[in-house]
Amino acid sequence: MDKITIIGDGLISSSIFIDAIQKMWPHDDYQISEHSWFGELDKAAFQSKMTMVETEGPDFFEPPSSLLDDLKETNYLFVHIAPVNKKMLDGCQNLKLIGLARGGTENIDLDSCRDKGIPVIRAVKNAEATAEFALGLMLAQIRNIGISMCKLSNGQWEKRYYNDGYRYSLKNLTVGIIGLGNIGTILAEKLLNLGVTVLAFHPGQKKKVSLPVCYKSKEEIFKLSDIISLHLRLTHETENFVGVDELHLMKKTAVLINTARAGLIDEQAFKKALDDGEIAGAALDVFWEEPLPDNHYLIGRDNVTITPHIAGDTDVIDKGPFILLEAVSKWYKGEKDAVVIPEKYMHN
Repeated sequence: MDKITIIGDGLISSSIFIDAIQKMWPHDDYQISEHSWFGELDKAAFQSKMTMVETEGPDFFEPPSSLLDDLKETNYLFVHIAPVNKKMLDGCQNLKLIGLARGGTENIDLDSCRDKGIPVIRAVKNAEATAEFALGLMLAQIRNIGISMCKLSNGQWEKRYYNDGYRYSLKNLTVGIIGLGNIGTILAEKLLNLGVTVLAFHPGQKKKVSLPVCYKSKEEIFKLSDIISLHLRLTHETENFVGVDELHLMKKTAVLINTARAGLIDEQAFKKALDDGEIAGAALDVFWEEPLPDNHYLIGRDNVTITPHIAGDTDVIDKGPFILLEAVSKWYKGEKDAVVIPEKYMHN
């Protein structure tokens, strides 16, 4: 009998996981044990915990003793944002697979998984939604959609904006995409369909996507792009990926879009670049402090579009466990799917 342990949270409850398992598990011989981590928090507090998980890593959190006891005999572990750290993995005696109902892997100790030969399957569920949102932010920023709405809401009929003199249609601009994972690739395809020139850079990527994008070096993409859109995971290597040097390379008419993680940008360098007019503006869905305080320097700026970390918020979130179980079912049958690490354990 398969023992399946699920850890629900404030966004995806254990009941959604159970529903997916009952409908999609390959056979009927299984036992489910359910737990909740961060499930009792309100939305703001939960978002704060999510940010901590992603910035501090899974080992920052102490797992409940009841969960540690349960994991000893667990064969399959399914989570969303709950940390899966070394202490938890060290106690697992029969773990065959970890299923992750999200695209990001920041809450999983991948090094320990690799050392122990435990494969990790993730649900790439919100790539389409985030790519759409990034495209929306581009249009909102270069066409002053959000900024003009704020003006009208304050009784101002304003037709002159920060980009007077270089207010071009998106088709006539060059977009640089940094990070060609699932989201970056979908965004590139959408932009190409609109006739946009797309440049691309992905650190350490060996395999190129089969799209007519123009690959450039890091320096070239910052120099040549009218819009830079970030789609990297936040790691020790990518932290402050956009700093003083990169911002200095950008055109004074260029804008920066970030729907990925705030830590990809050096905040002090970014603020100075905005204040000094070194870049034209920015559109951000992620921030170094969430929620933003009322007096934050980004609020009320005429050259910045901001949204409250909602790029991936669609009905697809609740579908995460079902997307995950579809991938797990394929893995169970020996089919290739979205296994993160290690590849040699791709088939059971």
